[in-house]
Amino acid sequence: MVDLTGKTALVTGGARGQGRSHALALAEAGASVAILDVCEDIKNVSYPLSSQADMDETMRLINEADGKALALKADVRDREAISDAVEQVVDTFGSLDILAINHGVMAISEFRHMDPADWDVVIDINLNGVFNVLHAGLPHLLNQTWGRVIITSSMAGKGGYPQFSHYSASKWAIIGLAKTVALEVATTGTTVNVICPCCVDTPIIHNNVMYGLFRPDLDSPTIDDVAEEFRRYQPQGVPWIPPQAITDALMFLVSDGAKHMTGETLSVAAGQNANGAA
Repeated sequence: MVDLTGKTALVTGGARGQGRSHALALAEAGASVAILDVCEDIKNVSYPLSSQADMDETMRLINEADGKALALKADVRDREAISDAVEQVVDTFGSLDILAINHGVMAISEFRHMDPADWDVVIDINLNGVFNVLHAGLPHLLNQTWGRVIITSSMAGKGGYPQFSHYSASKWAIIGLAKTVALEVATTGTTVNVICPCCVDTPIIHNNVMYGLFRPDLDSPTIDDVAEEFRRYQPQGVPWIPPQAITDALMFLVSDGAKHMTGETLSVAAGQNANGAA
């Protein structure tokens, strides 16, 4: 098990899903964990986002595991709020060592019919929001001799995905950002890597809008109705993978075993990646 005693991690999108899984694992490894999430719905995002109840449950799980945690409610699009949140983390725990930039939203639209407001909200959260967190947090990592940045992209960041051009564009862009920053800080002891998941068993795919996309022939498709359609995309034959599968990759990337890995895109994709270029 990775020993992160004395380290501090900031996890964005930490109230539920992959973020909750990451936050709990980091805390169980000994890190103090700050969980940042918006905890409210956002216009032009057509499915429910995290709630205060989600955040409270993540905090409860960490406390139950005897971890140290701080809950922060902020919108990643708000640069000043993110800067203030980062300073609060450092003031509370004394350092910032790990940035797990995990937040993201999805929207569905064929490009030629897209509402520009849908484009704006996806790009603003998934790309500009990543910039805001990384730009505010990175200097604290560079003040030390050890740091880890792990950004969640997607397999949609490695290929074209019809109906998801805004999402795909944002996920491609953060890979370019991460690789460039990895080169810029390569001699500092801080690594910058990206995880590219396939479909993960979280609310970003489990919602009525996504189900309707996969089963347009049904008025109110259920999880059982869509599972077979999702399964077609994963060569391993599973419809989606658990958040823990992504957390396992993240925990490897924060370990000393990954200290010479930087600028990497690590696919956790049930075989989807085998269909792409090397």
